[in-house]
Parts: sequence; C-alpha cells; structure tokens
Amino acid sequence: MEAIQVVYMSISGHVRSFIDRLTNYADEQVQQKPNQYRQIQAEEIVDEDDVRELDHSFVMFVPTYISLSPKDHQTYFENSTLPLRKLLNCGNNARLCRGIVGNGDRFFGPSYCYTSRQYAKMFHVPLLGTFESRGTCQDIEKIYQKIIKQYPVNNSN
Repeated sequence: MEAIQVVYMSISGHVRSFIDRLTNYADEQVQQKPNQYRQIQAEEIVDEDDVRELDHSFVMFVPTYISLSPKDHQTYFENSTLPLRKLLNCGNNARLCRGIVGNGDRFFGPSYCYTSRQYAKMFHVPLLGTFESRGTCQDIEKIYQKIIKQYPVNNSN
C-alpha cells in the first residue's frame, strides 16, 4: 500500500518532532496490520522555493505563527507560514489536500491553531485535528486515525 504523503513546516521544531513520532507510530501500525494501515512519508516545506504543484494527495501540518495588527491590536495576521498558503494556492493542490492538522499553543487563547483553522475554511479542507507543542502520544494516535480515514484501504491515492 502506498504511503500517505504529509507536507509540513516546522520553524520551532515542534511539528518536525510530531511528524517524526507520527511516522514511527505509522510504521509500527503497518507492521502489526499491513492491510489496514499505511506508512507516512513526510516532506518539510522550508521556504517559497519548495512551493510547486503536487501530483499526489497529501495532508498538511500547519504551525501557528501570527501577530496582532499594529493598527487595532485585535486583528491577527499570519507570518512565517506563507509558503504553506502558497502551496495550497498552487495549481490543483487545494483539491489534493485531504486534510489539515494544526499546531499551536493554548496559552495564546483564541489564536490557538488560528492558521490551520483559517486554511481549512479558506480552502474548504477538513481540519483533522490540532495539537499543542510537540503533541502527546494520544495526539499522535488520534490524528493518525483521522488521517487513515481520509485514505480508505481500497483507494490507492
């Protein structure tokens, strides 16, 4: 069975850590039940040079890096993750995106996973889940199960 493609950004290393652990978890699941589970193949988007039209479905992991508007101190605006937005805007990529997973810090209240929620709404893609910091083992299990549901076993994409 083909691996599930994941694209992500990780400026602080939190998302990268989560993806590494998610990939290992997926490998363990595939070893136990190869007909029910799929491996994860991940690609880190570092900057705009990585933006291109993709030819496969994928799940996107989106960290939250936002700032308050200096004008009204109430409006949030995205910073640092624009390559992910550009990737979704490129060609047919938004249609190929099977889901978005958000990363954030609950300390920031309403801005928790703001960017992933905005992307899901803007690009009409399901928000599969969110996790804080590097995520917990329970987050990995729960998000993996939600990703697997986006890739039925009898579907090769």
